[in-house]
Amino acid sequence: MCFSFVSDFQKHILIPFTLLLFFSPYGFSLEQGLPKANSTEITIEQFEIRPLICITQMLGNNCELKIKLNWRSNIDSDYCVYQETRLIKCWKNARQGQHKETLTIIKNTSFSLRLEGNQVILAQQNIKINYTHSDTHRRRLRSQWSIF
Repeated sequence: MCFSFVSDFQKHILIPFTLLLFFSPYGFSLEQGLPKANSTEITIEQFEIRPLICITQMLGNNCELKIKLNWRSNIDSDYCVYQETRLIKCWKNARQGQHKETLTIIKNTSFSLRLEGNQVILAQQNIKINYTHSDTHRRRLRSQWSIF
């Protein structure tokens, strides 16, 4: 009798559930985590700016650096790189791009990759300014009159 119960369970519940699971549009898929070949979603695979740090002597001094910029996407489109709101360069119908430029910056600044004519940021990197001389002095740990 127990054997017929397992057989009935397989016939009436397990087999239909398995078929529903694999043939249903909402069921389990082995490809769920993989990107679709015909997907139109833009993915930025690389957005790199070098160097990321600019060194100058004091706060307020201009910092001059030569940047190298590389980017790569999964879809051909019209892309532009901006320094804050200033346009640096655009590429037409491209999937990747490179650019070299000498810049003068006064403060920390960000660079972004966007679609042409669109303000949505696809990728972003920041360049930070470091100073060799601090504008604030360090407080003495000992009094001047101490003999030790």
